[in-house]
Amino acid sequence: MSCAATPSLSNPSQLTPTVATASDPLLTFTEVPPSLPGTRLTMAFAMFTVMALVLSGYLGWVAISSTKVVGCGGDSIFNCNDVINSRWSRWLGIPVSLLAFGMYLMVLPALMTGSRSRTWTVRRTAWAVVTVFGLTAGLAALWFVSLQIFVLKHLCLWCLATHLCGGLIACLLIWTRPLGTRITLLLSLISLTGFAVLAGGQVLVKPATYNVIEHEPTIQTESESTEFAPPEGFESEVDA
Repeated sequence: MSCAATPSLSNPSQLTPTVATASDPLLTFTEVPPSLPGTRLTMAFAMFTVMALVLSGYLGWVAISSTKVVGCGGDSIFNCNDVINSRWSRWLGIPVSLLAFGMYLMVLPALMTGSRSRTWTVRRTAWAVVTVFGLTAGLAALWFVSLQIFVLKHLCLWCLATHLCGGLIACLLIWTRPLGTRITLLLSLISLTGFAVLAGGQVLVKPATYNVIEHEPTIQTESESTEFAPPEGFESEVDA
């Protein structure tokens, strides 16, 4: 009868447990590295991303269709139409809401990949994408809110809600630093470069403006009507 080998007390190396590393194939889906956010925190990222995606998508549709924003208009400080129709609502002719929609559209699948992939390298790459776009969204939120307060003197509730979601995503990334402090700082340089391109494009490139001249139709009265006289010789030819 054969017996299974048992670790010997005289050899302490046999008692050392095997630990799965980041590159070890033993690292399965259920064994999440401690540096990456857990399920609850990932759900928080996803919730703010979905909200920002819906809001920016609506604002993008408003910009394309030239319709008025629901529930935010008038001459008060909250005037969405004034904000959306300003020069700061576009970047090189493209509505910034569409740029935000595309950015959040890329963040959402990156979050899903970062939480579901079994490969450590893929998960780190996905969270790098989330970090770059999330920090860019936070910088853009500060930029556009400042423009509304100090330049336009009007606020857009829909825009503020979108910027709030972007700011919360950036704050969560700064607080948790999923890839560590050093890598987060390096990725923030990419975010800062993207933000500089956005702000610089808006400041340096002014969109073309057009002056619309409206003419009121004139109503001709009976007294102002013009009478045309027959040409000379017409009456004599008729009499003849």
